[in-house]
Amino acid sequence: MLIYNLAPEVNTISGDDALPLGDNFATGYHGVLNANIKTRGTVVIIGDGEVDQSAIMAARLFVPSTIILVGRHDSRLKLAKTIGATHAANSKNTDPVECIKSLTNGRNSITVPLVM
Repeated sequence: MLIYNLAPEVNTISGDDALPLGDNFATGYHGVLNANIKTRGTVVIIGDGEVDQSAIMAARLFVPSTIILVGRHDSRLKLAKTIGATHAANSKNTDPVECIKSLTNGRNSITVPLVM
């Protein structure tokens, strides 16, 4: 089994504060794993919360060519691009379906189902 350490241990974070980080990543990873992402494929993640951001990091493990995040918060969309999303669309300003069609030239994509 491969184990990935995404962040060094930080002594200033208590166990109670660190627990949600592990839970968020595990949930994002589980959604990505169940999505059956193909290498060089396209992934769409709907939502820009903590679990969705974790799903971006997890999706990168499967080496898709495109990761699209659709969300509603500009600061989170900006963060998504720094952690691996190739594109981010604000659904308040853009029709997400048309944006995804444009970015994928109408090809199929895999949407990661994350429900909170």
